[in-house]
Amino acid sequence: MDTADNRGLDDKTNTIGLQVPNPIFSGGSNCYSMRQAGNRLERACYELDRIANTIITMLEQYHRMHSTSTSTEQYDPAPEHIRRRSAGGSHAQGRG
Repeated sequence: MDTADNRGLDDKTNTIGLQVPNPIFSGGSNCYSMRQAGNRLERACYELDRIANTIITMLEQYHRMHSTSTSTEQYDPAPEHIRRRSAGGSHAQGRG
């Protein structure tokens, strides 16, 4: 008979027993839960990488589009004031 004072003691051999409150192996549910959580984490990391790459690609496209329109305006071989003068002036007709 176990009481609070002699719990875990064996009267016949005078040994002390060990009581484990949680099962050592619970049918694999803990193992599979951990594996499932790891898989969810890995999937979330891939999704985060995919979204980050999409954002980077969109920003690069925007930057290229913006820098191309800016560079064509800056490096136009015939700026507006030269085109106006040559279209109506003596430069367009070859008279210098």
